[in-house]
Amino acid sequence: MKNRIILVLFFLSSVSSASESDMSLADILNLKIEVSSSTPLNIFSTPSIVSVVDESTIREYNFTSAKEALRFLSGVDVTRTFLSRNLPTIRGLLQDHFNNKILILINGVPSWNSVTGGGILERIHPKDLSRIEVLKGPASVLYGSNAYVGAINFVLKSESGSNSFHTDIEPERNGISMGGHLTGKTSMLSYYVSGSGRKSSRTPYDESSDVTEDLKDGIFQDEGAYQGETDVNTAYIDEFEDSNNFTLQLESQHELFKADILYNAYSNGTSYLGTPPINNKGTGLAAEQKGYIVGLTPAATLLENLVVSLPVSHDVNIREYPTARGPNQKARIHGERLSTGLKIDWNLKKYITFELGYGSENRQSVQYEIVDPRDGTQIQANNMVGRQVKETSIYGQVGFYGNQMEEKLPFSVLLGVRSTENEKFDSNTSFRSTLVVFLSELSSFKLMYGQSYRSPSLFELFFEDPQSTNEIYGNEEVKPETSNSIELAYLQSFAEFHFVQLLFYQGVYKDKIARTRRSPGSITDLSEEFTNGDEFSSSGIELEYRYLNQKIGTFNLNYSYIEGDDGDKVDDRYNFRFVPKQTLSAGLSKKFGNLSTSLLYSMIGAVEGNPKLDENGSRIGGSHEIDTQHVGDVNIGYVHKKVLHTISVKNIGDANIEVPEYIRGIKPNLTYNERRSIVYSIEFSL
Repeated sequence: MKNRIILVLFFLSSVSSASESDMSLADILNLKIEVSSSTPLNIFSTPSIVSVVDESTIREYNFTSAKEALRFLSGVDVTRTFLSRNLPTIRGLLQDHFNNKILILINGVPSWNSVTGGGILERIHPKDLSRIEVLKGPASVLYGSNAYVGAINFVLKSESGSNSFHTDIEPERNGISMGGHLTGKTSMLSYYVSGSGRKSSRTPYDESSDVTEDLKDGIFQDEGAYQGETDVNTAYIDEFEDSNNFTLQLESQHELFKADILYNAYSNGTSYLGTPPINNKGTGLAAEQKGYIVGLTPAATLLENLVVSLPVSHDVNIREYPTARGPNQKARIHGERLSTGLKIDWNLKKYITFELGYGSENRQSVQYEIVDPRDGTQIQANNMVGRQVKETSIYGQVGFYGNQMEEKLPFSVLLGVRSTENEKFDSNTSFRSTLVVFLSELSSFKLMYGQSYRSPSLFELFFEDPQSTNEIYGNEEVKPETSNSIELAYLQSFAEFHFVQLLFYQGVYKDKIARTRRSPGSITDLSEEFTNGDEFSSSGIELEYRYLNQKIGTFNLNYSYIEGDDGDKVDDRYNFRFVPKQTLSAGLSKKFGNLSTSLLYSMIGAVEGNPKLDENGSRIGGSHEIDTQHVGDVNIGYVHKKVLHTISVKNIGDANIEVPEYIRGIKPNLTYNERRSIVYSIEFSL
């Protein structure tokens, strides 16, 4: 069957054509970045630090998921916990089980679960995107809460006639994904439609000897040793990540009026490690996420250079995951978020811009219950049904762009402020300011100061589990998180084919919300509650270098160094104990006529990891250290009648990448479990 699928796809490719994007370095550097400002600007002018994964890079290294593309960037990682997968981090600031510190946007429309605050990466296939933009650093002035340490914007393709079909096959493990997109334009309407589905390979969860140290032998068994559901001491886990998504973007423009409509729906299923890792405690059962967002942004030009827009969006996210109470009980989270706003953009002059806006969000927990998955019967309500919080904000920005004047001045200045009112907390005012000095058209120096704010999620405020001792409890006394940062950046393109972005930053984080033991001295009560931690800080260096010459090849180097303190230390555990100080990724690609090759290498620095514990949870000295780890990919592509065939060997060294289990410390380490795989990919136009 696998061979038949490959033959059919190869036949289709011989009668079709694929769109191939061979962007020059100048084209890439002139892309108008949307995530960092209401006025799209190129990378030298934009008032924030932004990294971009463009469609050429996605194709060169055959990125088949958002996490692969994001891990390529400096200062960005995608990790996991025992509850959740694909948790992005920026500059080492760890998430809880839910991605509520980095905002996820699709064409500038934010989406996240109103109960947990968590945004989802797996909402669109990277090959259906024009690019992925990552804003690194505080973004609350731009976007409000949940853009605490940054934002990720998935930018859809917009050029008319960009129609393609793509598929990725893992023959050895029966994994397959298929998808595609269509774009078009009439006199008054342009459209984008995409959809994709993925049935991933089933990979046994495989722990190394270091991971199982100090754990009871036999917690994770191979398939042959698994004795069925009656054996409560073992668990066999086939890990997987399945996903389906659909996206529709419509844009209508008529003289002085414009309207954008976005619809995105997704349904994802993943394996669940469970805690404790025992088969009758939920281990190995599927966790599911689904939802949709509808966004409408009408805009009208009222006066010359004065545009008024009224963005509105409705965001629905549902998550189900197993509990430690067995296969017949699941937690179901249903959150809805209604966001409305008013935004005024006024270009007083070509070089002076004003932005003024108002935003209102109503976040509701429709459901957070323990249910019987067989019939949906409610078993427990968890103090969450009907909980809601309203948050409003007023924001403004003013920009002066001296390089746009007739008599050019070599600098630009942006000042921004947002005042937030949340009915549960005191008001907050956050500021941002950026000075950009243009050394030339292809060189700039940036000095940035930013503040950020994140209000606690409904889950962090209200959750209770009256039927369980060892659970997490919300805390209505918990305060919002805030931060301050300063960034210095130098950007330079030289000799036509080279680009470098070098950055130094320092950040101070206050009141980070974390889990702490309610009864620290108890060996039977392991329950936790959300509390605010003490202030801590970090500083770091990020380097991005790119060489792109269509005749010779491309080379990418992304490096990050982080130094964080232990100001938030509780019981020998603190954020930067679990973060590698150094990460590096490098890529090399070359074309030989219709043949292309690329190599991708990643280095993940050493991590101290969890303190060692005895069977009663008491510290016994030492740490579950993780040494420096290495991963490499090899890709070979061939263009046949403008159809791109690619064979990739991902993780060619079969490394089992370890990450600390940083939330509860129940297990010393986890693994990505993304072992060596061979992927055949094909992309062609419809």
